[in-house]
Amino acid sequence: RPVLISVFGTLAMVFYISVTLTILRPLQCNSNPNGRWTNHVYGDVICWEWGSEDGSDHLVMIVFSVLALSLPISMLARVVVLARQYPAKVRRGDIEFLRSYSFLFFRFRPQCHWYILVVMCRSLSVGIIPVMPNQTVQI
Repeated sequence: RPVLISVFGTLAMVFYISVTLTILRPLQCNSNPNGRWTNHVYGDVICWEWGSEDGSDHLVMIVFSVLALSLPISMLARVVVLARQYPAKVRRGDIEFLRSYSFLFFRFRPQCHWYILVVMCRSLSVGIIPVMPNQTVQI
């Protein structure tokens, strides 16, 4: 069991940014000279015009994107819980916990176990920043 948790956790960490970027693709829209916004990836999808027939595809994409966003957010929430449990588990000598979640904490000194939260928030930010329509905000 600890090996499976560690393997799947490592895979989740590796793909965290790319999954977040993919989930947020429907929110990435570009302005056009005609004043309309179109999706960055699917140029034929009109953004933010839900009352028209052209905008209904974008609304469906937004709904699925918001629902799918629960995946990276729930992983971040789980890491917060694990980081809070870490000191008590180490004091108790819970080897199963340490083996299961070593993929989170092995990079840091034991006193800096909380730094995984900084890494996770940075990764989430990397996924969210391309959604910002203003380049100044992105920088």
